[in-house]
Amino acid sequence: MDQSASVLGLEGNALYIKFKPSLDAKPVSFPKSNPELTFVIAKSFVQADKHTTGPVNYNLRVVECTLAAKILAKKHELTLPEDNGPLGSTLRGFQDTYFAKQCGATGHEEQLRKCIDIVKQDLSKDGYTKEEITEILGITIEELRQKYMDRFPSLYTFDAIFNVTLTNIACASSCRAISTPKPSPPCFH
Repeated sequence: MDQSASVLGLEGNALYIKFKPSLDAKPVSFPKSNPELTFVIAKSFVQADKHTTGPVNYNLRVVECTLAAKILAKKHELTLPEDNGPLGSTLRGFQDTYFAKQCGATGHEEQLRKCIDIVKQDLSKDGYTKEEITEILGITIEELRQKYMDRFPSLYTFDAIFNVTLTNIACASSCRAISTPKPSPPCFH
């Protein structure tokens, strides 16, 4: 996204970027205000140790969202296509497959809202143990470890619990991101 913003950005505008079905970027102008809007960009000089935080933040989310996609597909008797996700399956793959089967020509935002409902209904627990995941997916604990935990290193312990909340957050974040941008009136304090 950073690269798209730097190449496609327009001075004085935010940028609404979509990557599916193809790259699309639209400038979103800010409302006129008095005083004029001002943005301050500050460097904190705090360095992010991505080698340390990656397995906790990004990698963990990838593993959990991939497992959620696999579990949802299993519960809906779907076969997920291999896609460009780091572990070969994504929530987007579930979404596309689910709505293709449902013959749902609804818009992307409506599909995401339905996906949030599906996650709440089908992943109703706060978390799942590795034993529950393997039972749902019909794989062994060793296969779970090799396919998901070893291939994309995260700070999952072997007794890890899959957290459904992150999946819900991922769906909701996607939904918020694609909602038609409407500039808010400025707020001054």
